[in-house]
Amino acid sequence: MPDKKLTDAEIVKALECCFIHPNCPDCPLRNPLSMECMKVANVQAVDLINRQKAEIERLQKHNTEYARKHYQDGKTEAVKEFVSLIKAENGNRFMKEGRDGADVFYEFDQEAFDKFVDECVEKVIGETDEN
Repeated sequence: MPDKKLTDAEIVKALECCFIHPNCPDCPLRNPLSMECMKVANVQAVDLINRQKAEIERLQKHNTEYARKHYQDGKTEAVKEFVSLIKAENGNRFMKEGRDGADVFYEFDQEAFDKFVDECVEKVIGETDEN
């Protein structure tokens, strides 16, 4: 019987039988002539634990990669939308008129630009620094 490969459910059943009712008639490894069945159950239990641990690690890695990809996709879309809003804006909004005596000149209006960027951020992600 030591060579018998049990299913995961049979391993659990064998362990329950070994530790609750030794030589239990329901044990899939029952061998009334030897206690070898308990050793086999323990070895197969360790194998089951290691397989489940490997599966958990694989799933955690998959979940991390999946979340990272979808988070990055969302960031990329938000950046594209943000850039399209900026490109669509008429640049004159960011120029302010100044005078130097009789001469008129235009300079970049940083405050207007900053306000516009905040508005774009709010449109794209729905929040601003003030929130």
